[in-house]
Amino acid sequence: SGVATILYSTDGTEPTSPYLSPFVVSADGVTEVRFAAIDIKGNREQTRSTLVRVDTVAPSTSASGFTDGAWRTTPASVSLAAADDFSGVAATYLTVGAGAEAPYADPVGVSAEGTTTISFRSVDVAGNAEAPKSATIKIDTVAPTTTSDVEAIYVDDAQIALHGSDGVSGVASTTYSLDGSVWSEGTEISLGEPGVHSLSYRSADVAGNVEATHDAAFTLYDRTEQTEQKFRYNGTWSTNAHTSASGGSHKVSRASGAWAEVAFSGPAVRLVAATGPCYGI
Repeated sequence: SGVATILYSTDGTEPTSPYLSPFVVSADGVTEVRFAAIDIKGNREQTRSTLVRVDTVAPSTSASGFTDGAWRTTPASVSLAAADDFSGVAATYLTVGAGAEAPYADPVGVSAEGTTTISFRSVDVAGNAEAPKSATIKIDTVAPTTTSDVEAIYVDDAQIALHGSDGVSGVASTTYSLDGSVWSEGTEISLGEPGVHSLSYRSADVAGNVEATHDAAFTLYDRTEQTEQKFRYNGTWSTNAHTSASGGSHKVSRASGAWAEVAFSGPAVRLVAATGPCYGI
């Protein structure tokens, strides 16, 4: 008798819509298309079905094992995870630095000092390719280095400069402690208190590496001229002007039994005087 009509449905129910021309199944995922033919006599065949699988969405890949763009002090282990809601992930690819893209299977270690850029992407079973994503891994495992211009002896005041350097993440701070005091941040130290002093200093970099502490000792002398009241003279003394003397003059005595004394506080005193074959101290 011949076919009178074909009925179909795309929502999982019994087919009721007449088929007139090709139709489009565009919904992502799995669509069940049911269909059945009816002949001119009214005989209806048993409903049949087929599954139409559509995936128009690329997979999505994420990276873990590090913080993107943040400095770290240890190597990183990069793990990738890809997801696809429809056809499933077919493959994931990873590029490390200037290296070639390679299929990803297991976590990949990154240990190079400095900044390393990685890129990654996935492809699903349907053939959709994800646009590459990128991230940066910053590694600095070496502590900074600090130098100082500290000298063994100072007179009147001590001016000390510290300089920290770090060739990777950079210096975050330089700190110092004078005579066991609380640590202070800074690179310029000024001190006017006479005595024997201890200095400890160190730097930390942006990644968090802290340098081993450096220790130094120095002595600061307070200059006292012979005309000050700290000196007391007995006997006959004269004051002679002289441009080469630190105070512009010096005390001289040629008298027998003349002597001088100085009052000071501290562990030591240094006397500075001109000397010669028949004079000196």
